Amino acid sequence: MNVRSGVLSLRYITTTLDSGSVTLDKQDWQEYFERLSRAVAESRAETDVSALPRGPRTDAPWVALAAVRYDATLDTIEIGLEMADKTTEDYVIDAPRHVSIDEREEGLVALEVIDCNGAAHTVRLREPIEVF
Repeated sequence: MNVRSGVLSLRYITTTLDSGSVTLDKQDWQEYFERLSRAVAESRAETDVSALPRGPRTDAPWVALAAVRYDATLDTIEIGLEMADKTTEDYVIDAPRHVSIDEREEGLVALEVIDCNGAAHTVRLREPIEVF
């Protein structure tokens, strides 16, 4: 399902992603990240860790995504990364303010989270994944 044709509320804002990116309304984050986590688990998606400002220490340019979650109670977005040795590291973004997604016909290619300090945390996928 293309997010633009779904029931999620979308709006356009300035982002470092491509011009076709859209911003998810905060009320839709929980549902979207639940669907994204399922898609990540099924696809074995990989992300470019160099795009994360506080990324894990690894020589590998790409690491597997284990999950992407939004916790409304703690107001955090957690990105689970599976390292080459099969351990996982959590990359936590506190007080996210904006979530933008870059989705094309073939699926999601990137997402960007802007935190309360205005810092961009970008998850660029090696291969697009379909988020149902």
